[in-house]
Amino acid sequence: AYVHFKNTADVALIADLSFYHHHQVDIIPSKQKVRIQPGDEKVMEISLRSHDATDYSELGYIQYNWLIRYDGEEYNDFYLDGNADFSIESSTPDYFYPLTPQFVHEAEVTFKQPFNMLKSNLSIDAGEPGTFPDILLVNNSSKLEVFLSNDKNEQTKSVSKSYEKIDYLKGKKISNLTPGLSYAYYEGNWSGIPDFSKLTPKMRGIALDFSVEDLAVNKNNFGIRYTGFIAIEEDGMYYFRCLADAAASLKIHDKLVCLDGNSEVINDKNNGIANFGAIALKKGMHPVEIDFMENQGSERLRFYYKKEEAADWIFLVLEDFFRTSDRH
Repeated sequence: AYVHFKNTADVALIADLSFYHHHQVDIIPSKQKVRIQPGDEKVMEISLRSHDATDYSELGYIQYNWLIRYDGEEYNDFYLDGNADFSIESSTPDYFYPLTPQFVHEAEVTFKQPFNMLKSNLSIDAGEPGTFPDILLVNNSSKLEVFLSNDKNEQTKSVSKSYEKIDYLKGKKISNLTPGLSYAYYEGNWSGIPDFSKLTPKMRGIALDFSVEDLAVNKNNFGIRYTGFIAIEEDGMYYFRCLADAAASLKIHDKLVCLDGNSEVINDKNNGIANFGAIALKKGMHPVEIDFMENQGSERLRFYYKKEEAADWIFLVLEDFFRTSDRH
């Protein structure tokens, strides 16, 4: 196990770890202290050796006390400390960048894990492993797989990421559109986002914001489908983020861009779709479909966008960006 420290202060830091006895695993060393100079980094290496061949699920946790303080007598009474633990299992480090796996022309992919003593082993489309370069130019849809290894030939699990080359989706020129989105309101008790096209709505109308609580007749067990168009003013890659409770999804041109919700609703049903995603759009109007569902408790629906992955998220105001042709 490797514990990574980085000192961003202008005073040296002392970090002290003390591990509890474990019945099945020897922890060597069980106590460690490091001094980290200002602007420097240090790594503690802790060797874990099981007494017998044992499944990870049977080993439980490593527990330890930690203390961190500035170096110097004047700081002896000024420190942070506590107890913590971590599970004994092979890690699956995910240090890929960019996070968003879609690209139009090419993607400059990096894998910047913080442990200089570990080697990053890369394979592309199930090829032979090799060293991950500083920057990997991906020109076509590819599946990258990486594991870390040390000089003892110990290694992590493999972690993979698929980068997808996509084309621009053409916008439409549509006249007589008005601000807002058409919505259909439903009631029901669902374990996840239902197929609203197979249900009969209780009410229809035009929404000028994403305040779902204002549309709800019942405060629990309801759903809303929004339809219309999103106005794109210039060609580009657009990143969208969805925040929802209980759950919501955003589709553009019938393509699922992002999906969000609490674990009881989404769980493992997202098929790899995160609460953020990207899509390449030409200037014009693009058809959108937004599904929202609420079961019990509080409700929330928010969307954000940006045009570069490193940029800050911008709140997506429904009335400013979305249009409908309905006249309810």
